[in-house]
Amino acid sequence: MNPELTIPEETLRTFRTMRARIRDFGASFAPEELFRIPPGFSNSIGWNLAHIWVTHQLLCYRLSGLPLLIEEEAVRMYGKGSSPADWAASPAPASVLTPLTELADRFEEDLAAGRFGSFTSTRPRPGSSCAASPRRWSSTPSMKGCTSDTRWRSDE
Repeated sequence: MNPELTIPEETLRTFRTMRARIRDFGASFAPEELFRIPPGFSNSIGWNLAHIWVTHQLLCYRLSGLPLLIEEEAVRMYGKGSSPADWAASPAPASVLTPLTELADRFEEDLAAGRFGSFTSTRPRPGSSCAASPRRWSSTPSMKGCTSDTRWRSDE
């Protein structure tokens, strides 16, 4: 993978702090409130909290070609297009809240170990003029032909 890929410590500190605050926010709700779907909405607060860590897993691990640290059932329950209206029963609050920080810790360990180095995307980023698709993310300082802040290199 790419041992040169680094994220500034301040960014990681913010990441850890936000995950802990989001977890604590979720823990402030009674279980029935955490999983209640408000009128006019399609998902609950609990679903949205789990969607954070599921989406992070999909973007950072799956698109880097790494195995997910979560079960596929979590992806089905909290992934894009899912809804708690489809669940037979609400999950335990801890099953939604605990992964917010545990998976963040594991991500930092994997980052430090150099496990992330390439990122495959099947769609161009809005506003990007990068022509090759699919593309791979690169820590290269600049790429000719890209107008977005994201750096890409072709899979060729």
